[in-house]
Amino acid sequence: MPSQSNSKKLPTSRDCRPPVERLRILYKRICEFSASYSRFNKPLRLGSPSGRAAIIPVKTFAQVLASALPESVRDRYEVSYSRGIQYVPFVLWVALCPPGVRVSSGMTVAICFGRAGEGVVAGLMVPSSSSLGTIPLCERTIGGNLRVNVNGTTKESRYNDRFVNPREFLADETNIEDLLGHVQASLRIYESEYAKRTA
Repeated sequence: MPSQSNSKKLPTSRDCRPPVERLRILYKRICEFSASYSRFNKPLRLGSPSGRAAIIPVKTFAQVLASALPESVRDRYEVSYSRGIQYVPFVLWVALCPPGVRVSSGMTVAICFGRAGEGVVAGLMVPSSSSLGTIPLCERTIGGNLRVNVNGTTKESRYNDRFVNPREFLADETNIEDLLGHVQASLRIYESEYAKRTA
């Protein structure tokens, strides 16, 4: 079973700490889990106690992320998170989705956790199954400077080259305020350049 660090209690919905502090704890916990999970030979079943425990920090991160963003954002976007179907995904994510849009069907602002716990890649993301026409994407794998790998095991979960404006945040160096700022900047790009095209 991947290790679940007990160094700090996992934030709950009744936690009184500021959202940024709660996100920092959850971020670290998810990265630690991903680092441990990446060494597994086979995926965790969602129905197992370990599988259910793995998704709880991701779900809580999504809830706290929503509370950390301005009310105007919460009114316009739904927060979703990776749930998997039968197994815990090797690349966990949280995304802000326009109403009626899923990560698999349209443009979202996503935070994808590195497969080996390296950190996250955040930005405006387009699904691999997109039929949205020509949207310029940053091919992160070509440049050779890939520090956070967010490619999963299926075509649909290979996110490395699916971002318009990717920004890497390394696990040990992440400033949560900067991450929140990039999320909001990505939402502004979506609203100014793509919202009408993809509606």
